Amino acid sequence: MSKPAPEPKEKVEPRKKCFIIGPIGSAGTETRRNADFLLQGIIEEALKDMPYDIIRADQESSVGSITTDVVNRILESDLIIADLSEHNPNAFYELGIAHANRKAVIHVCRKGFSIPFDTSHERTVFFDLTDWQEIVSARGALSRMVEHVSSPDFKVSNPYTVATDLKKWRAGDDKDKKIAELSKENERLTLAKENVEKGQDSGRIATANARREVRDFNVGGSLNSNSLFSPLKVPDSIEAMIDSQKKFEESGMGQALKQILNNR
Repeated sequence: MSKPAPEPKEKVEPRKKCFIIGPIGSAGTETRRNADFLLQGIIEEALKDMPYDIIRADQESSVGSITTDVVNRILESDLIIADLSEHNPNAFYELGIAHANRKAVIHVCRKGFSIPFDTSHERTVFFDLTDWQEIVSARGALSRMVEHVSSPDFKVSNPYTVATDLKKWRAGDDKDKKIAELSKENERLTLAKENVEKGQDSGRIATANARREVRDFNVGGSLNSNSLFSPLKVPDSIEAMIDSQKKFEESGMGQALKQILNNR
C-alpha cells in the first residue's frame, strides 16, 4: 500500500527587521512614557499582522558602543520608523544615516511639533497620545504606509537620493543631462507649490483664481506615487518628462509659481 503524499508545507514569509529611532529618555520620564506608548500602542499594533520584528535602541542587549550598535541596526534593517517628536538631535543624525543608505523610512511625529524644512516634504504620520480616535487613526495610517513601502515596486526617494541621482544624471550624456535639468526645475516648482499651500508665499499670488489652482493642482504624472518623498520620479523617457513639464508650465498653477520664483 502506497503512502499518502505529504501535504504541501505552508509558505512562511521571511521576517524583516524594523528599527525605531527617536527620543527615548530615561526611565520614568515623560519622554520615555511617550516613547513606550508610541511603540506599544501604535507601532506594534499597526505592524502586528506584518512580517516585521520591531526593535528600539534601548532594547539592545549587546556589549559595546551604543552609537555603533544603532548605526549597525539602521544598516541591517529593512524599515526605519523615525519619531521626529521633540526634535531630538540623535534622531535626526540617525535619520540622515538611513537616508544616505537608501533605507525605507516612515516619519511619525507627535502633534504639536513642527517638522524641520529638510524633512517637511516627507509624508508623516502625526499622532496624539491623549485622543483615542487619533491613536486608532495613526495605527491605520502607519499600517498603510508600511504596506506601501514594503511593496516590490517601491523605490526609496528622499532629499539625499534625489540630489545624488541628479548629480549622476548631469554627468551622463545629453539626454540624461536634459532629464536632470527638467527634474531639477520640477523639484523647484513643486517646493514652491508646497510653500504656497503652507501660506508662506500667499501674498505673492495676484488673484483668488491662482490660490484656488494652487490648492487643486496635481502635477499630472510627475509625482512619485511610489515614494514617501513626493516631488520627483524621473520618467522613463525624455519625451514623457518634456510632456509633463509642458503641461505644468501651461497651467495656471505653473504661471503662478513662475511668477513667485521670478520675484524671489
